[in-house]
Amino acid sequence: MNTITFECEIITPMFLSGADGQKPELREPSIKGALRFWWRAMHGHLTIEDVKMPNDEMQNGLRTQETEIFGGGVENARRSQVIIRIKQRGLLREENTLWEEIPHDIRYNKKGEPYNVPKSGVAGIHYLFYSVFMNERGYFKAGSTFELSLSSRNLYALKEAINAFSSLVYFGGIGSRTRRGAGSISVSIKKIEGSAISVLSDALKIFDTRLINNKTDLVLRLNSFTTSISANGKYSTLNGAKIYVFNHSDNWKKALETLGGPFKDYRFSVNGDVTDTPNFGFPINHSGRNGGRKSMMIAGKQLANKLTLLERRASPVIIKVIKGNEDRYFPVFIWLSGELLPDGYKIMDKTGIQNKVPSDIIIQKFLDSKFGGGKMYTPDIIF
Repeated sequence: MNTITFECEIITPMFLSGADGQKPELREPSIKGALRFWWRAMHGHLTIEDVKMPNDEMQNGLRTQETEIFGGGVENARRSQVIIRIKQRGLLREENTLWEEIPHDIRYNKKGEPYNVPKSGVAGIHYLFYSVFMNERGYFKAGSTFELSLSSRNLYALKEAINAFSSLVYFGGIGSRTRRGAGSISVSIKKIEGSAISVLSDALKIFDTRLINNKTDLVLRLNSFTTSISANGKYSTLNGAKIYVFNHSDNWKKALETLGGPFKDYRFSVNGDVTDTPNFGFPINHSGRNGGRKSMMIAGKQLANKLTLLERRASPVIIKVIKGNEDRYFPVFIWLSGELLPDGYKIMDKTGIQNKVPSDIIIQKFLDSKFGGGKMYTPDIIF
């Protein structure tokens, strides 16, 4: 058995929970689900289904290859070739609510009931993590550590899982609100067992973020993930993604607020554009205040007299914090490539009355207005 063990440090609050939905709990299935997503994001050149070639051979598509590595059910059920284990859970530090470490004021409603209001310097973080603040959800604190091991008898499957894990580290996270900055981790390699080191040495070099001293170092590191291979376009992918890298701050809160503040301000300014804002992901509830129409915006497809609804689409944009050498926390904005909706679908409410063809113009306007040339946080951009 070939096994690689990583020591992982939580960089931004990690929101994971067990059956009660409140108490933090780090489990292997959550990590496997994230690995599967990032493996798919790295393979945007693949078609979703198998393709028959001119010589009558079958070229395995995304679903088949993913199942061969990570397992799957239904017709061609098979076990995963990669085993994930979490160790040293006792080093994870829990908190009951993020209000414990986010500066805030206490105010009172008309009934005399207290409620918390974030101070101006963290209002963007509050917006990014709004649902976990509202539910006062427990979490694992930044600075907590744990060990994670990936094992397989198949070196190819192990290498693919390691590549997916590296994408998770640099572009994603673990748990809820990862697309808005939560659950970021940094890792270092603790131990390698079996014959893996000779085969996987190149794949493992990328994990040591202690070599990242400045924005240029990070840009060079992220460039290794880019590819000139054209993307299939039917799902979210790193092929063709736009990546914006900003100067570092000295803690995760400042780094996250660098992006969270402008993101909050922009989203509030376009809140009335009910058929455009779902391009950032949906569902989105609109309250109907200020003369607008109360609605929940999703997507749908009208075929004959039948309306087929698509009620959820994860955001194509990711706000991320990467920790480099010492206390260097880099804000990164990732705009994944890929179609927002399947063919024939439009953004609409549940009745189909308010509808519009999806367009990413609203995302580009956000980037141009908040991070264009001459702005305080002008980033390096990787295409």
